[in-house]
Amino acid sequence: MFKNLFLSFLFLSFILKASLFANEGFFLGFEGALSSSMLKDRNKKLPIPDIYDGAAEVSYKSSNVYGLGKDLAIKVGYILAKYHRFYTSLSYGSRIDKEILTGYTFFPSAYIGNSYKINAKSLDLFLGYDFAPSISKEFKTLLGLYLGYSNLNLKIDDKAYAYPAFTQGVNKNFLGLAYGVKAGFIFDINEKNEIDLSLRYTQRTYSKKDIQDMSIKPSTSDVALYLGYAYKF
Repeated sequence: MFKNLFLSFLFLSFILKASLFANEGFFLGFEGALSSSMLKDRNKKLPIPDIYDGAAEVSYKSSNVYGLGKDLAIKVGYILAKYHRFYTSLSYGSRIDKEILTGYTFFPSAYIGNSYKINAKSLDLFLGYDFAPSISKEFKTLLGLYLGYSNLNLKIDDKAYAYPAFTQGVNKNFLGLAYGVKAGFIFDINEKNEIDLSLRYTQRTYSKKDIQDMSIKPSTSDVALYLGYAYKF
């Protein structure tokens, strides 16, 4: 899937280069971001405890898991008629990396302590379009859409300390579709160099997989603040 998306971008770039519009040329950029991410299972089968009034219940109905993430990306694109930009980007991000400590009380004298280690990372390949009209000589607004494929590596370690036989876990890769929107600003340092700042929302939905006696279908969504740099050829 990633290969087909990349070939589509190359074809699109060739068409744009051959078009009759005035153009600015190619650019190469790098981006980094901090994000607030949410992980959930649409089939409600992930071994993550539900929390009620501060107490954990034994359940396989998945709670939403929130965490702070980080993203790094490289992108190559083409500026068309000054205001229109098409690009492809490859980004690697940490969505969730946290440990949840819980305690289950079944009877007044029976207590089990658990630790859930949750780690979710994604590799995204996007095709995107930005509309960037000028505000002044140095500043442009930035509005964009992007769509592509995503690979999610999901690890969940569930360790029942008192009863090791109950231990379960997940360590799988999931493929899916991803899309998002962004808004922000571009600042031209000079004719060849620019930086941009944007706020983005991204949604990812992955294919279903059967793991042991579970059929899980994860999804992630995040709001991220991106800082980028681009060199214009």
